[in-house]
Amino acid sequence: MRTPSSPSPAPSPAAREDRVSRLSPQAANGTQVLVFTPRSVQDARQVIEAVRARHTVLVNAAWLEDSPGQRLIDFACGGINALCGQVHRISEEVFLFNPGAVAVRRDA
Repeated sequence: MRTPSSPSPAPSPAAREDRVSRLSPQAANGTQVLVFTPRSVQDARQVIEAVRARHTVLVNAAWLEDSPGQRLIDFACGGINALCGQVHRISEEVFLFNPGAVAVRRDA
């Protein structure tokens, strides 16, 4: 996983809100996809909470270094598994997390 050219300070709550767009209550049935770019391992909780709220989440972990990025993905996978959700690896640094009620079909 790649790192930014210079280390960035811890994000403020407002910056964190910018990375995770607020979804309308009508989107709670899994009809929208939340695109999330985490900056720290602690952001994995937001991924799990979004799937718990029945949102499909696309996580781009490219900004995290190898070890923290792997911890974030491992933590999120455990939480999603506990919620009976699904995890799909899209690329080396991009993962799709979805609630169990959402079907994901891949090309052959």
